[in-house]
Amino acid sequence: MGAAIRCAHEKKFAPAIDSEPSGLGAGHVPLHTRNPTGRRIDKEQTNRVNQCLIPGGTMTYQSFGVLQVPRADTSVESLSPKPRAILALLMINIGRAVHVDDLVDEVWGDDPPNSALRTLQTYIYQIRRAFGRPPGPEIVTRPLGYELAGVPTDVDAHRFTQLIHHARRTDEGREAASSLLKEALELYKDTPFVDVWPGPRILAYRERLAEMRLCATEHLIAMNIEAGRHREAVEELRPLIREHPLNELLNGYLMYSLAATGRRQEALDVYATLRQGMIDELGLEPCAPLMRLQKQVLSADALVLPFAEAR
Repeated sequence: MGAAIRCAHEKKFAPAIDSEPSGLGAGHVPLHTRNPTGRRIDKEQTNRVNQCLIPGGTMTYQSFGVLQVPRADTSVESLSPKPRAILALLMINIGRAVHVDDLVDEVWGDDPPNSALRTLQTYIYQIRRAFGRPPGPEIVTRPLGYELAGVPTDVDAHRFTQLIHHARRTDEGREAASSLLKEALELYKDTPFVDVWPGPRILAYRERLAEMRLCATEHLIAMNIEAGRHREAVEELRPLIREHPLNELLNGYLMYSLAATGRRQEALDVYATLRQGMIDELGLEPCAPLMRLQKQVLSADALVLPFAEAR
């Protein structure tokens, strides 16, 4: 367990952005699979969406920060907490039917009232009334649930994940990948669905997006360092390390950038602070790449960027 805690970041970026961009993705609380009639977007259609909507596209649903549906007749902020949670789960799974059992579980957990299905229908009606008449947003009734009509990139969070996927796979060079990552990170204005009372699925989705944001930020900083933009990297790393003080990758990047700009004592101070924090909270020493970097800083040897092989 200790090794996993120490060096989990070494494999973190690739799995996070290789996961399914639509819905909850692998490894999180799944939706029921009892709905064979739910419309799904096949791989060919998804590829067309990626090609058409990156970098362009019009987003209908905003999940970062306060949930918003700009094209609705009435502000969805007027909805009560439970209908907003239902709308959030439909947005997460846009273009796919969500089983009524999953909606009930998200809203009421393990103790739903006897009237849950009838109340759910009322909440769907309230959302539809806020949406207004077509051609605005639409919720479609399916045999076993409800579906928010649209494609993934109608939702800003899905566009965020697809931009990161595209950055990972582009063969147009470092600057193109950097531009895509920056565009993705600009979308992440605040915690997703910050005004929604979340159940397990929404919480899992929040956590996945937060992890993707951190991994994309780490990758962007690494590209800045490799391009020699060390001072810019230091400015980006300081606030991130305050948020994630025991993140070895971020601390390693900060040590490297400080040392590369002649600030070796500051780099050693970063290592000392990290080491003490890890001993106090985890009972662990920093992992091998950081130990090697500390020795390089101490001996004025040529610096080797830590964790570069993991990317």
